[in-house]
Amino acid sequence: LFLADSRNAHSACLLPDNGIAVASSYGGDQLEFYDRNDKRRPAQPVQTIPLKGAHGTVWDARRGYLWALGGDELLKLMKLKTDKHASAARRWSVVSRLKLPTPGGHDLSPLHGDSHLFVTTNTQVLLVNRESERFTAHKEFGDHLKIKSVDQHPTTGRIVFHKASKTHWSSDTIRFVKGDPLRLPGERLYKIRWDYQTKLP
Repeated sequence: LFLADSRNAHSACLLPDNGIAVASSYGGDQLEFYDRNDKRRPAQPVQTIPLKGAHGTVWDARRGYLWALGGDELLKLMKLKTDKHASAARRWSVVSRLKLPTPGGHDLSPLHGDSHLFVTTNTQVLLVNRESERFTAHKEFGDHLKIKSVDQHPTTGRIVFHKASKTHWSSDTIRFVKGDPLRLPGERLYKIRWDYQTKLP
């Protein structure tokens, strides 16, 4: 249905008006915007915004913002609405750049029914308030090292996360904030997400 080349792509999310935002990590170091209706193989970005070590993208439908995580900062972006005739290359604008409390931004995901986002770095699991734009350490595992992903189920509220092994970026274990871990011998897990149905924006 859609194909694009993106160097070291680490995350993607669907946007309104048939858009796609892609975090092109180290070697790409930018946020890329695509049109889902682009029939070229590969599709070409309609806009790019520099973001060193881009790792995460989350569309905040309620507030109308796109959040994008880099190695050292979190971007808050909005789609330009003042000029309907703006060229595709100028449709998204950075509203604010938030410096991360600790380096190595890695994973970005929402707390459902809440005003916060999960942000993981090399040494912390943080919460950022989408209203005040302030960071706090997560109270249950805020200072754990090498957390590669955190995800909350929108219905049950259960939180699943992945922690890398001591020597590698992967592991064979799925972990939960509350509950026993699930080990899958021989697997090399990296990012873990709940699988649930949701409406496309």
